[in-house]
Amino acid sequence: MISKIQETENIFFPKINIFQENEKELILKAYKLSYEKHLGQKRLSGEDYIIHPLSVSLILLDLKMDVSTICAALMHDLLEDTETTEDEILKEFNFTILKLIKGVTKISAMRNNAQFISKGYEDLRKFIFSVIDDIRVLIIKLADRLHNMRTLQFQPPAKQQEIAKNTLELYAPLAARLGIESIKDELEDLALYFLDYKSYQYIKDKIASKREDRQKYIDSIINKVKDIVAKEDIKNVTIEGRSKHFFSIYRKMKSQNKSIDEIYDLIGIRVLTENVKDCYTVLGIIHSLYKPIPSRFKDYISFPKANLYQSLHTTVIDDNGKHIEFQIRTYQMDNNAKYGVAAHWMYKENISDEKKIETELKIFAKLKDWKQKDFSDENLMENLKNEILSEQIYVYTPKGDIVQLPKNATALDFAFAIHTEVGLHCIGARVNGIFVPIRKELKGGEVVEILTSKKQLPSLDWLDITVTRKAKSKIRSFFRKVDKQNQNEKIKFPVESISNAINSLNTEKKLNELKQDIKKDTVNSGNKYVYIFGKHNILYQFASCCNPQPTDKIVGYISVAKHLIIIHKINCRFIQKIINEYGTSRIVNVSWNDPFQTYVRKYKIESEENSTKVISEIVNAIDIGNLHLKELNSMVKDIKFTCYITLESKAEDSYPIFEMQLKKHEDKIKISRIN
Repeated sequence: MISKIQETENIFFPKINIFQENEKELILKAYKLSYEKHLGQKRLSGEDYIIHPLSVSLILLDLKMDVSTICAALMHDLLEDTETTEDEILKEFNFTILKLIKGVTKISAMRNNAQFISKGYEDLRKFIFSVIDDIRVLIIKLADRLHNMRTLQFQPPAKQQEIAKNTLELYAPLAARLGIESIKDELEDLALYFLDYKSYQYIKDKIASKREDRQKYIDSIINKVKDIVAKEDIKNVTIEGRSKHFFSIYRKMKSQNKSIDEIYDLIGIRVLTENVKDCYTVLGIIHSLYKPIPSRFKDYISFPKANLYQSLHTTVIDDNGKHIEFQIRTYQMDNNAKYGVAAHWMYKENISDEKKIETELKIFAKLKDWKQKDFSDENLMENLKNEILSEQIYVYTPKGDIVQLPKNATALDFAFAIHTEVGLHCIGARVNGIFVPIRKELKGGEVVEILTSKKQLPSLDWLDITVTRKAKSKIRSFFRKVDKQNQNEKIKFPVESISNAINSLNTEKKLNELKQDIKKDTVNSGNKYVYIFGKHNILYQFASCCNPQPTDKIVGYISVAKHLIIIHKINCRFIQKIINEYGTSRIVNVSWNDPFQTYVRKYKIESEENSTKVISEIVNAIDIGNLHLKELNSMVKDIKFTCYITLESKAEDSYPIFEMQLKKHEDKIKISRIN
């Protein structure tokens, strides 16, 4: 009886015949080394371990990957699971192959570090950084995960759930963003099998039960389109039905809350042509035969996806009200859709194209940017999902330039995408000519114009408004800069409290100097508070009995013995005892110095003037008052324009300036405060 190794080898060896002799020799050398090093090792299935790297290589051969990728795939577990050293590999293979192996090698997790919120951040970060140097690492990693998913049944149930969930959240979206459709679809279906077996089996049985009827229907549609295409004399056109994979049906059932019988487009139709011109001609034919649904038309030929995917998508309705989904693209586009970025490393294709891909492939550019920027482990997975794995939209500048953003991106994200300074000073936007607040979520195809003011500065809630890594990074960078300027000013004391403290402590020279500081600050600057940490030489320490934190309300206790002020929580038992026994003579009022403290006000503004003119006056008044616009909602009923705005400022005295500016037009504009 033939062994599993022999069975796999019988598939593997014929497939490497596409390579030149010297390349075949290199692949066989890699296989020999891997076979020898893994000898005696078994997988959970009981199979010899060599089956795994051999199977991963077969997946990559189906993607038509280059010789370096195949060699690295055969040896991808040597550094981790055997005693093989890097020097041993370098003796027989070039540095590129070693680099790919090192990139794929998994990193032992540092589980004793408390800063990691959830399992796997160390591996994930290494995984992303390894990709940045050579995207083939990621392709090997995807093939590795695919084979592990194909054999997941040998893992314990809890491990099956964990790996399947991780596959659905990380690996399948990465395959999608790289355009490797076949791997993405299989990963999703396998994940569904282990995460929701009942739903998987239900969909499988339903599709099987009606396959014959559905195929007859699709064939009738295909023949109808073929007849018209032939009359138009369009050469070399292929029209074929394509079954949707189980997970896409499952997702549609969940999102639309429908049963499988209510979903019409379980099978789509794909049309392949020789050139782009024929794609649009076929599109016109289909739209003349059936009624198109405008909202379901996507032109990815003119506006390719981030993974370079190109195709025309349209959904039409037949005479019986059934929905039919068409994809129309050239043969070259179809090749790219099947293999994604892997198509650029296909055997016999010039690898120097790597530079071209680096510039074109947006995910690659984003990952390179990530390597150069600092980001916290706590935000890593969220950033990855939002920035790279999520669905993308395309919006336009007023000049017609295209800006790509993740779905749910806001006007503020758009501003930072244009330029950091535009983002930092953004006060709002016009979307398709309509004034909107910075938190407005954008939709694909909208034209966005950003409004700025030099007096505008970010506020902390901008971190909640934005979704892109770039915007959040720039906002955090701004506040780190502000925080650095205030790092020696942690606590603030009222002047009268400091005077009381000085009298009680009764120290000599330094306290006299401090009195001069207080007098100087009070007279010259008019400040209500004096900052004491570092700047004014007032000594203080935090009480160990209650260990106050920045979120706690605090008071200061004057310690005559220690000649300093001890900071306690306001409800500390010690403080209550001191007040009960000695009164408040040794207590000073203190509070945390919050450099980001702001004052928020809401206004209602009414007018019968042109809404655009009124909004212009509002924006002008906000600018003059140096206020931050948090929210704006407006409506026009009959001829009356009503606007509700929420403003924010670091100084309360900014609001009267704003109000006075609008009251200059009190014959046309009525303003009233809500809160």
